[in-house]
Amino acid sequence: MSEQKVKVLPTDGFVRQENNPGAIINVDKQGLQAYKLRREAEKRKDNDINTLKDEVTDIKNMLSQILEKINK
Repeated sequence: MSEQKVKVLPTDGFVRQENNPGAIINVDKQGLQAYKLRREAEKRKDNDINTLKDEVTDIKNMLSQILEKINK
């Protein structure tokens, strides 16, 4: 048994099932894939930034230790 779907908006990708008129379904597979790729790229970028912050903190701590040893 096939469910009937009716376009909701003038844009492609949104339909309403006739057996559940309250639900609007996004059927844009390309849009979903593009969103997932953007989200993953953003996660990688955030992870790279956090790694760089940790490395800078480590460098600052090492420099502080070196300065302490020099000033003794």
